[in-house]
Amino acid sequence: MKESISLFFCHCLLGGILGWFSCESQPAFFGAVAAGSFLYVLSCSLNLEKKPLFTFGFFFSFSLCQNLWMKDLSVPQDATYLFYFGPFLTLFFSLWIAMQSLVAVNLASSLQQKKKIFGFIGLWTLLEYHRSFFLCGYNFYTVSSFLEKFPMLDKIFAFTGVFGATLLLLLVSLLLFDNPKKRANYRALFIIVTLLFVPQFKTTESKIRVGVVQTARDPWGMDDKLYLEKYLTWLKGVKDLDLLVFSETSLPTKYFLKYPDGMTMGELLDCYSLESAIINLSFNKNIDVIVGHIYPGENGKHFNVATLVHKGEVVGRYDKNRLMSVMEKSWDFLPDSFKSGLGTGDFLAGKKKGLLKGKYLYGINICYDDYFGSDSNVFSKKGADLIVSIHNDIWVQNEDFKTNHFRQTLLRSIETGLPSIRTANGGFSGYTLPDGEYAFFPPGEGVKTFSITLSKNLTLYPYLQDRIFVFIAFLLFIWGFREKFEKNYRMRPRRD
Repeated sequence: MKESISLFFCHCLLGGILGWFSCESQPAFFGAVAAGSFLYVLSCSLNLEKKPLFTFGFFFSFSLCQNLWMKDLSVPQDATYLFYFGPFLTLFFSLWIAMQSLVAVNLASSLQQKKKIFGFIGLWTLLEYHRSFFLCGYNFYTVSSFLEKFPMLDKIFAFTGVFGATLLLLLVSLLLFDNPKKRANYRALFIIVTLLFVPQFKTTESKIRVGVVQTARDPWGMDDKLYLEKYLTWLKGVKDLDLLVFSETSLPTKYFLKYPDGMTMGELLDCYSLESAIINLSFNKNIDVIVGHIYPGENGKHFNVATLVHKGEVVGRYDKNRLMSVMEKSWDFLPDSFKSGLGTGDFLAGKKKGLLKGKYLYGINICYDDYFGSDSNVFSKKGADLIVSIHNDIWVQNEDFKTNHFRQTLLRSIETGLPSIRTANGGFSGYTLPDGEYAFFPPGEGVKTFSITLSKNLTLYPYLQDRIFVFIAFLLFIWGFREKFEKNYRMRPRRD
């Protein structure tokens, strides 16, 4: 009994260490050690039948350290009942990931030989895919996140996306750990190496000069007047740009050109002053301006939108497609005080991904949109010149979170073969290019300007998307577990 308890705590300690080493803020060397060790322990777990407690302890501790950023979720100072909401999310999602891992390992460990590995990989990838459709921490891609730490491997995402990368990485590691002497087990490694050397056809167009508006606005602060003056001052100094981008819902006036009922005359005058400054800037200096703001809908609901102003006129609007479960979706079962503190239940989702046409053709991602790679395929297919990614990262004061959030923009550039412009309230702003190059500014305030080349890479992922790799994962799952399903079916008692 004492030996079992000691082994359990050893598994927890090992999982915690590897989870900490794999966090965004750790050096790449630690990430490499964590990745190799994690995959080796995963391989060993598949051979430990009837050891669920050890498996659970390892994966729970690993996930807990990766999800610790959630404890830094910002909440209103007067909402004391929400102070433990961040730690609760950390615990909840760590338990979720640990249970997912436990189910996949335990089901697969009873299979034989390669079926054990293929069945597990298929089930794990399907569970990861399912989990990505719920707010589950910003490390959805538990396995493929290892690849993100090594720039030389970024090209894999151009062909496979995150779920294909998960599937390939598991195939390579688990097959080699199972039997490194067998030549057939090197086939998946050969696929990855081949992808690294497949040429991509790069086209280069004109350069674009961009300005991004950085702020650090507290969403619950009372400094709208102060920030209104800051915005008006910043706009007066803008010149020689092709594109100016405001971050997600960062306007101190909240609304732009359309307002909800009940606003005071003073609030409307503030809106008019900022709107006229933006429209005049676009018209007088021939600058495209993309504004992140709130757009009133029906029945007290709103849209989280990006509006494009071109030559002084509004030429298009994109409504955010992917809503965050906690902050935007309607959770009507919660108490009103809780919903009010979190600001839940006020938003509607957009119906489709669209492009906005000004000087250039822009694909738009708003915050959580950036985590769904297959959604951005339309940008490549419809010939977008670049992706504009706007965010509000002020909600979480954690460096790992901000780094991971920026990295998603980089992955979308690599997958679509398009450059991306990123701006964030309280987060990293900058740009990412399809060849893996990027540059970012740390959180700050003011208008940051830079130039990028509108280069494009030919990539397969927008055409393959996640569906092909999810289908492959499903086939692996069926192949691995087929005999077990058939055996259970034959053992089922028949009714006369």
